[in-house]
Amino acid sequence: MLSLLTVLMGFFLNQSILLFRINVSISDVFLLLIILLLFIKGDLVVSPRPLKYFLLVSGVVLFTAQWIVPRFFPYDPSPWLTLRGYAILAVGYLYFLVGSSLGEKGGMLTLIRSFSYGALVAGVLSILMVLIKNIPKDFMYAGGFRFKGFMIDPNYFSVLQILSIAYFTRDTTLSHRWRGVAIGILVISILATGSKTGMMTLLIFLAYLLFESVFQEGLSLKRMVKNYWSKGLPLVWLLIFMVLGIDRIGGLSEIFPALSRIKILFMDFGGAVTADGSTRLDAWGTALRLIVISPLFGVGVGHYRQLGELMWGYGNVAHNTYLQWMTDWGLPLALVWMLFVLNLFLVLTTDKRYQSHDFRVLKDFLVVIMVGSLALSLNNMRLLWLVLGALAVMTDVLETFRFRKIVALIRSNLRISLMVALVLSLGVLFWHSHFQESLGMVRQGTATYEITLSGVDEPLISKELLLEVDTSGLVERSRDKPERALDPVIFETISAVYSEGEIRLSFNFQREEQVDKTLKIYMRFLSEISQYQQYIDTFELKEVEKKAESFTWLNWIVVYGMVIGAATVGSLMVITRLKKSTRT
Repeated sequence: MLSLLTVLMGFFLNQSILLFRINVSISDVFLLLIILLLFIKGDLVVSPRPLKYFLLVSGVVLFTAQWIVPRFFPYDPSPWLTLRGYAILAVGYLYFLVGSSLGEKGGMLTLIRSFSYGALVAGVLSILMVLIKNIPKDFMYAGGFRFKGFMIDPNYFSVLQILSIAYFTRDTTLSHRWRGVAIGILVISILATGSKTGMMTLLIFLAYLLFESVFQEGLSLKRMVKNYWSKGLPLVWLLIFMVLGIDRIGGLSEIFPALSRIKILFMDFGGAVTADGSTRLDAWGTALRLIVISPLFGVGVGHYRQLGELMWGYGNVAHNTYLQWMTDWGLPLALVWMLFVLNLFLVLTTDKRYQSHDFRVLKDFLVVIMVGSLALSLNNMRLLWLVLGALAVMTDVLETFRFRKIVALIRSNLRISLMVALVLSLGVLFWHSHFQESLGMVRQGTATYEITLSGVDEPLISKELLLEVDTSGLVERSRDKPERALDPVIFETISAVYSEGEIRLSFNFQREEQVDKTLKIYMRFLSEISQYQQYIDTFELKEVEKKAESFTWLNWIVVYGMVIGAATVGSLMVITRLKKSTRT
């Protein structure tokens, strides 16, 4: 019975829907059945240390969401949103428990195999949807042209397909021919998503496999060079050729219109970050600002989107798992958790006890998720918690990752620790001086402009009317524009005073570039109001004052101090593991 439930749960990990704004899956039903079955049999593995950590995180995020957030932000948190966010976190821990139990009983590979074949079925459907015209297909496409399978997001779906590729590259039950067919189908399904994140993750994962294959332990230099030219490199070039030449190969760009999104990665990488709906810089900037405002406790669970929308007009996730953890949990808890994941990867990479087929598959899954996490918020990904739960009991990582051992590691490598911390500090100073402003790390500011309206003999435009135009008309109008509207908080704090043919316009802003955008949209809208067109001949604009206020140095010191400390520990862990592996 457990094997059947495991197979079904793995298969339906390829499906999810939004229900009451919560991402739910049929696999969640089988999750509860498996937990019930394991509990009845007495086989449910509950490791004490992960349980204590989960309870600590639970207490912090609930306390923060309801009591800390209202004191840092002009926002009244809804208990319903808090409970909904915590329910999502709790489900992740339940998947961790099931992963631990399956890892203990040796059933994790069964789940991964079932999941991978489910992803392959979705990949076949991506091809059939193109070949068969007269079947309903809108439910499997985002925006009408990006294939998303049975998931709610094509980017998430593309990462799942790459995880399946990771399995088939290690699968020994299929011949090389059928493995190639399966991987080819999965690659086509990734291209059909039009996911730039998916394509970058796939290329990085292939480069990782290439590196692993080339630099195998015990190989001669000649053999390494041969591996380099004969294995992974041709696959990378083939993918690049397919993307760049896709509009010249039999009109495939018309068959897979989503490919036009991927081509920009190779033609204009910088534009790919912000074009066609990708607003990664806005997402990361919003997350960083929330972290700097509340570095110790974060913002808790359930309110990230609302706070981003309220403060800076960006109501989406962080598009980065690591930033999402730091924002939700606070820096101390998040950095400890990320060091745990890093230590787990290092153990799997350097410890000879964990080089069997099953461990390699799990490590590949971890690598794909870690890479995809750089541009996606995968903190609630079911497979992530399953894999981490399994590896937590299948390895000795819980024993090696202890506070006293970390302290001993720093003491025994004190000189190296200071050197690493110094280098990281210099890097942080460089980043702070060059990039923090480009990511919008300006907390608040004011701008004052004088607008002269020529041809107006009487005060036709009052302050009240300007405010009415701004809040009721401008916001609604800008939502229909392809460019993103200005932050609502700017509109709400605007003020205008009429005096002798001039209007003095003042407003708050969160990022300096918003000043110009505010004025541009505002003036354009004002000039299009029919009742004013006969009076307003020209607009003459003069800047009176513009001032920005950055975050306090105390905020930055706390953030940078904890990040540098965690990065130093992580660097020592890497150096120590590499030393041990070279000695053995």
